[in-house]
Amino acid sequence: MKSGNLFLVMDSKTFKKLFEEHRDKISEAWIKLSDADLEMINGNLDLFLKTVSGVYKVPIEVILKELEAVQKNIDEGINTDYSPRLDPRE
Repeated sequence: MKSGNLFLVMDSKTFKKLFEEHRDKISEAWIKLSDADLEMINGNLDLFLKTVSGVYKVPIEVILKELEAVQKNIDEGINTDYSPRLDPRE
């Protein structure tokens, strides 16, 4: 099982591919991001982290944790309705 390794492989190239192939899932997971935000991000991991951190007021580590969960669900073929779980206390 891949648990634990996802954080290590979420680099700029991996995120760009994830964004291009699953933009809808990212949009579902971070519903406060506008279409304009997503257009601006355009697969750029650093810009995504900065934008989400600003919108949700949570640390980057929390965003990466949520991003890992989205990637894991996609990898495992799990269809889910994403609800924002961005709570820095988790």
